[in-house]
Amino acid sequence: MSQPNGLMEHDLQLVHYLLGLLPEKEADHLDEASVVDNEVAARLCGVEDDLVDAYVMGTLDQNTRDHFEAFYLKSPRRRAKVNFARRFLTVLDRASTPSAPPATITSSQSDRVRRFPVHQETSKPSSTVRRSRIRWPLLTAAASLLLACGLLVNDVRLREGLNQAQRQGGAQDRRC
Repeated sequence: MSQPNGLMEHDLQLVHYLLGLLPEKEADHLDEASVVDNEVAARLCGVEDDLVDAYVMGTLDQNTRDHFEAFYLKSPRRRAKVNFARRFLTVLDRASTPSAPPATITSSQSDRVRRFPVHQETSKPSSTVRRSRIRWPLLTAAASLLLACGLLVNDVRLREGLNQAQRQGGAQDRRC
């Protein structure tokens, strides 16, 4: 199975984990590491996002795609993540496609159109118009990334709190 575009060789183990291809012992080790180690959790989230993006964009090879559909998409949470990525990509595609050129007016129609002089101060150069079309998708992507990072930090904090509570509960059980 070849790796999805944009993934490093050391991330291949994480891809195999996400696709259910790791032996149980290695998968258990990664489960634990993703809860205990913030860097592993963040890297796993990043690889998962890259894998979902590659699936949605259709850049996975057939074998990886088959494993993705057979294992990854079993989870309702993961299906929701893929659906969100599809919708997000659709919005970005729509926002980045240039709008239709303005309709031309024929000479018979021009008699009915009232002409207003265009003042130099009020007219926008075409580069400003192009930049504003590009700016919105980038701002949307940046806002989404910021939101995702905030959610990731919150998730990591919750995991740390849960682990600490479990350790304290285990310590109290041993004392009794």
